[in-house]
Amino acid sequence: MKPEAAKEELFKQYHSAEDPEARIRCLSILRALVFDDYSREGEGYIGINMGDDTSLVPGDGKPRSVIRVIAAMPDTAAAKAGIQQNDLIVGLDDEVWHDVKASEPFMKRIRSMKPNQKVQLKILRGNTILDVAVILGRRPVAADLQRFQGESIDLLAAERAAKEAYFRRWLSEKKRKKNP
Repeated sequence: MKPEAAKEELFKQYHSAEDPEARIRCLSILRALVFDDYSREGEGYIGINMGDDTSLVPGDGKPRSVIRVIAAMPDTAAAKAGIQQNDLIVGLDDEVWHDVKASEPFMKRIRSMKPNQKVQLKILRGNTILDVAVILGRRPVAADLQRFQGESIDLLAAERAAKEAYFRRWLSEKKRKKNP
């Protein structure tokens, strides 16, 4: 059964089941399926700390604006693709940067894409240009959270809350459609 059909059937069972345990199980499975949707929606994310830099790139006659990878965050698209600290990102798909700092157009482009979308990065490592395929992840809530008045935020809790809010909105929409 396809995920959408499964969600529809589970939603029906959730509302019609007399047995509370059956309702709880249906809700639990629904939550997992909707969380899967959550991971495929939103903005694209690579998962690097970066800084702007300038470099001569083999095959290019003039210096180019590049992105220096300060760190590849664990368990992100960057880490999975093998991007390393001090790699220089010299291109994204067919885009290179000469007259602007690379980080701004790079970030905008990545964020405009969807999770699970594939991008080709040109990486300068040493004197070698590598073509690195990266499957984007979903931009986590934590990427936009900052410290508030000196207090740190529980980033895992923030992500769980965002997922749960997504599920609650989905469930509410389904209920609204069921009872217009």
